[in-house]
Amino acid sequence: MSEFRSFSEAAVLYAQNVRLIAEMQSIFEREVNQRLDLLAEGIREYLPESARFRDQTTSLYRYWWVGPEEESRDKHARIWFLPKNAEIVTDGRLTLNVYVPDTLPGIAAAVKQSLRQPPFDAYCREPKSRWSLVVAEVQISSADDIDVSTRRIADLLNKLESIEASCQAAPGDQQT
Repeated sequence: MSEFRSFSEAAVLYAQNVRLIAEMQSIFEREVNQRLDLLAEGIREYLPESARFRDQTTSLYRYWWVGPEEESRDKHARIWFLPKNAEIVTDGRLTLNVYVPDTLPGIAAAVKQSLRQPPFDAYCREPKSRWSLVVAEVQISSADDIDVSTRRIADLLNKLESIEASCQAAPGDQQT
């Protein structure tokens, strides 16, 4: 049997404040989701009327893409991010990951090349993870930031959708 030790100071502090911590987490998540909902609403306004903006949240991630309602996000190039990331509040920065599924051949290279060009090169960079093709960072700490960021994200989604459409149309055009 191992030697008995008392609980650490950190464990005791957590136990004494577990309700407060849960309440603070709930407030954090609610306020971040309100900001992200505002951002999503702005993105919808900047997209063309014909674009079908999709917004899906899971327990860990939030996804944005343009595509028909009946199609899953797995069939489209998309943006995903962690809505519980503390940097959203501490730095006012939202880190967006651009992902292209393997089921869309030829699109990944075109997306990567396009996002290296202006205006995307101002806020897009190479990823550190294999789960992202490109990483985009936008500021969302003020009303001005929200306006600029909604335009940037809408432009990014438009670009993803137009590349996807042109790559999918190309094989059919060759057969005609």
